[in-house]
Amino acid sequence: MTSPADELRAATLTLRERATTALANPFNGDNTQHWSCRLRATNRTDGFPPTATITSDPDLGKSIIHGGGGRTGRGPWVFAAHGEYIALMDPALGLLFADWLDVAVDLIDDYPDLGHIHIDGEPCTDLACRTVHAALAVARQINGTETTP
Repeated sequence: MTSPADELRAATLTLRERATTALANPFNGDNTQHWSCRLRATNRTDGFPPTATITSDPDLGKSIIHGGGGRTGRGPWVFAAHGEYIALMDPALGLLFADWLDVAVDLIDDYPDLGHIHIDGEPCTDLACRTVHAALAVARQINGTETTP
């Protein structure tokens, strides 16, 4: 069985690897750690939700979503609500999450009992315990070992 600290370390590695890969524009190496959502087609009258594109630079508008176009000529797009969420969860936030998971690993290393499940099944009341178990839930989602609530 994988230890809680190992689960956290695996998630941290995955998160840092993916965020770091997403940081660089594959064409020119520019840093793209902060993403923006550029809304388009917000005044539709056909009942279709507003759309958006995700850009790596709000000033230059370099799209990080590719494809689209075709016969509509609209270019790459996502629904606006999805685009706003994607932009919120940019690589910079991914790296901050990885740092938080490292803090949880440090807590378990210093206080190994924090990684154990409560025998009585009651929720944690201790802040360090709640922090570790919240971090474990995030790590398990990243690792694909826990289903989405």
